[in-house]
Amino acid sequence: GMTTYYVANNSADKSGVSLAGFKFTLTGTAADGSSVSMSATTDASGTARFIDVPYGSGYALKEVLTTAQKAIWEALSDQSVTVSDATLDASPYEYILKEFVNNPKSGTITITKELPSDSTSAKSGFSFTVTSISTTGGYAYTATGTTSEDGRLSFSNVPYGTYSIKENLTSAQAKIWKGKSAESVTVSASTEDVTYRLENEPKTGPVTVVKTSEDGTVSGFSFTLSGTKAAGGSVSITK
Repeated sequence: GMTTYYVANNSADKSGVSLAGFKFTLTGTAADGSSVSMSATTDASGTARFIDVPYGSGYALKEVLTTAQKAIWEALSDQSVTVSDATLDASPYEYILKEFVNNPKSGTITITKELPSDSTSAKSGFSFTVTSISTTGGYAYTATGTTSEDGRLSFSNVPYGTYSIKENLTSAQAKIWKGKSAESVTVSASTEDVTYRLENEPKTGPVTVVKTSEDGTVSGFSFTLSGTKAAGGSVSITK
């Protein structure tokens, strides 16, 4: 006999994936010329067992995804299986082991950092974290990256689902720029390539001028405040 073993994804950082309910078929011609057609479905451990398979070569082992599974997982190629004394003796187990590892259907999230048009500050060096809120395959996904000189940051191979995007301002950046609340985006078959644009506003504060004079006349005087913003760019305000 033989056993096939199905693993949806065995990466440690991809938790929460259900391995149950995946169907496999084994078809072909046995060594004695008889036709073989068998099916098995994975249990909670991801194992689908084919018992008492007649000796034969060139069996086609095929994963049969349901419509719902096709919307989540990339299809895999068939595998060829030979059941014989030689293949069973060569296996480290008491059965023949075949692994199928599906990748989730995925897309790209691209973040474009924007600054005020008069700002001369660099768009590079801004950190963002993308975290899954819910994914179609049950993945727990999180990734962090930093913008390049053009202000862009891309996360590829992001499984279909809904994600929060959070900007991680450094202490130095937080002294200059106002923070933004986390926002959500969705990656799906219809929106595989998502672009998220974020513009920070510079922090501002009040400057108060108190005019005094010996004769008590304090109204009608004009003042100009000029200089360079911490965010880059010039300031010229007249009141």
